[in-house]
Amino acid sequence: MNTYIEHKNLIPYLLELGWMISKDTWTDCPQKVYDKLAKLSVDDLELVCMEYHSDITSDLVTNLT
Repeated sequence: MNTYIEHKNLIPYLLELGWMISKDTWTDCPQKVYDKLAKLSVDDLELVCMEYHSDITSDLVTNLT
């Protein structure tokens, strides 16, 4: 795990998207993806999670990389 979690409010969304969290400080989410998620509004984060879980676009997560 090498991405530092600067925005603690992202932890539930990172978990929802399948990324691992260590000690509420580190994640295995790639930095590039983390940075893009950090720029999204709460509403957009919730949409990303809904789309990820509905299997409509797991490509959405892939496209963030």
